[in-house]
Amino acid sequence: MSTRRIQSAGSPAVISSGETPFRLEGEVALITGGGTGLGLAIARCMASAGARVVLAGRRAAVLREAAAAIGSQAGSVVCDVTKSKDVVRAIAKAEAQFGPTSILVNNAGIHLKKPALE
Repeated sequence: MSTRRIQSAGSPAVISSGETPFRLEGEVALITGGGTGLGLAIARCMASAGARVVLAGRRAAVLREAAAAIGSQAGSVVCDVTKSKDVVRAIAKAEAQFGPTSILVNNAGIHLKKPALE
């Protein structure tokens, strides 16, 4: 088995090939825009590193399908981040499912094609 040396915050660590120093066990990540695209890729990465992930977005069916594809460490909440009441409710639901959120990924966005001055 090959190993490589990495520098960590106090001393070097030895990592076996195939392992990763990026571990998130015990963490709960709430990812807005988590049902597709970059948000879903971030959720998959965090889940593979051991985090429990909660996907937030506006489309319930898309979120459920994405969470199911990730596995039992994933859940979803319907939330429109432009509505304060939705955000408060989504955080409460996410915490009821998995516990307090320790990681927040603000990924939700819109696609708007306009000249910059508009």
